This record gives sequence, structure tokens and C-alpha cells, in this order.
Amino acid sequence: MYCRFCGKQIPDQAKFCPECGADLAPAPSAAPPESTPSFPAVPAAPVEPAMPPQGTPDPAAATGVIETPRRGMKWFKFIIYFQLWAGMLVNLVTAGKYFTGAYYEGNAEMVYRFFPALQPLDIVMGVVCLALAVYAVVVQRALAKFRAKGPMMYYLMYIVNTAVTVLYLLIGSIIIGQSVFTAEVAGSIIGSLVMLFVNIPYFNNRKHLFVNP
Repeated sequence: MYCRFCGKQIPDQAKFCPECGADLAPAPSAAPPESTPSFPAVPAAPVEPAMPPQGTPDPAAATGVIETPRRGMKWFKFIIYFQLWAGMLVNLVTAGKYFTGAYYEGNAEMVYRFFPALQPLDIVMGVVCLALAVYAVVVQRALAKFRAKGPMMYYLMYIVNTAVTVLYLLIGSIIIGQSVFTAEVAGSIIGSLVMLFVNIPYFNNRKHLFVNP
């Protein structure tokens, strides 16, 4: 046999070439590559085309409930936490002045002597002021508890207060024989009417809140 590397003749059973020293052992045959099992290709899922937006859905339409717009309540808090309590105190002080004749600045005895009908009129007015003081507290509780009749009771307080004031001035003018209306009194009456007409739309816009019996 011959060396496959250098071509020299060598013994048949030689494992190394005596001439070039090459290893004559047969080269291991390369193992065939393992075949990877192939699987049929899975077709990709079809992609749905994006639909154009049809507009934002209306929550009210989905639930059937129409949401009431929120309203500010700062004026309401001013009414129940300050105005009505202050009005109650003012009416108490005013009642005391009518009972004692303090409006006449120390001349009550002389005024009542010349105009005796004024004294019972002042006493009646003092009782009315006491009633209005108590009524202010009742209105405050009705509004604070969001009772359905609360706003109407509040309007009525303005109406009664204005009507009583005008009636007192008319009767007093008749007793004295001259007008007792002053610019200050007229301003107070106009202010009460303005407050009445301002508060009516205010509470009408929030009537959905006043539902308690």
C-alpha cells in the first residue's frame, strides 16, 4: 500500500507512515446531519382592517341616565351658614328695639304720648320680628337638609319681611300724619326685592338637589 499523504510505499498493516509520520488510520466518516422535522407552515391569521372611529359614545345613551350639570354651591353655603343666622340675630335686636321704643332715641315716652297708636303698632311689629327670627332658623334647617319646600320657604321670608315693613311704614305714616319713608328704608326694601329675584333662578337651577320631604 502507499501513504496517502506522501505517496511512499509502506507495509500493509502500518498505522503511521515511516517516511512522513502521518496517521494512516481511516478518517471517520462524517455523520449525516440530523434532519429537523419540518412542519407545514401555519397560515397567519387574517388581520381585520381598522375601522374608522364612529365618534365617542355617549354615556347617557348607554345607561339611559342623563347627568345633571354640576352647580356651584358657595352662595348656598353663605345663606345657610351666615345669612340666615345673621338675619335671626338682626330680627331679635330689632324686636327688642320695638318693644322698648329704642328707635325713638330716648324720646319714646313723649312720642307715645303724642301718638298713642304707635305703641301697640310697635309691639305688634316686635312680635312679628320675633316670629321672623324663629322662622329664619326653620328655613335654615329646611335648606340645610335639602328639603323640597326649603327654597319656597326662603322666598316667603323675603316676601313677608318686605310686606310687613311696607305695611308698618304705611300705618305709621297715617298715625303721624306724614310720610315716614326714608331713603334708607327704601334702599332696604329694594335690596330685599333684588335678593328675592336673584335667588329664585339660583334655586331653580338647583331644584334637583332639594328633593327631601
